Amino acid sequence: MREEGRLKGLEKGIEQGTRRTLLRLLEARFGPLPERAVKALKRMRNGALEALSLRILEADSLDELGLG
Repeated sequence: MREEGRLKGLEKGIEQGTRRTLLRLLEARFGPLPERAVKALKRMRNGALEALSLRILEADSLDELGLG
């Protein structure tokens, strides 16, 4: 039980760090983000965030990323 809680906490911390990094990258690439994009990122879980991190490299817009 204790180990499971520790792992969940670690996973949540990684997810938050990934989200924070993606927000910074998106803002650097596309400028200030609309609130709907920020909210969409906050709802994403780790797998979706990781997939998004690769798509940022080739996307030309937030719409292309599903965040517009």
